[in-house]
Amino acid sequence: MKTIERSILAATAVTLLLLFLYPPFMCIDPESRGQVHGTLGHHAIWEAPTTEYAFRALYPNAQELPNADRLAGFEARINRVRLAIYALTVALIGSLALSMLRRFACRYRRS
Repeated sequence: MKTIERSILAATAVTLLLLFLYPPFMCIDPESRGQVHGTLGHHAIWEAPTTEYAFRALYPNAQELPNADRLAGFEARINRVRLAIYALTVALIGSLALSMLRRFACRYRRS
């Protein structure tokens, strides 16, 4: 395996590792029956967004925080759909880069 192929594989692996260490998070308002939801951005897996952060992301114009019982329902969780799409995209780009590299290498050898 050539150095450039190893580099492409390493870049793809590092990108996937970072994606799983810093996944996209989301939150749904439990009282809205799934109608009010939003993205919370990427955060470290070991430091998930707080319930206050989730509430502020869903209701940025709210003057104050709700009571503790209502606030406890705002749980930040990993957006698995977005994470899967990102992971598939990274893997697809990595495989396309390897495929194109090999195709151009074959053409170059024939010339």
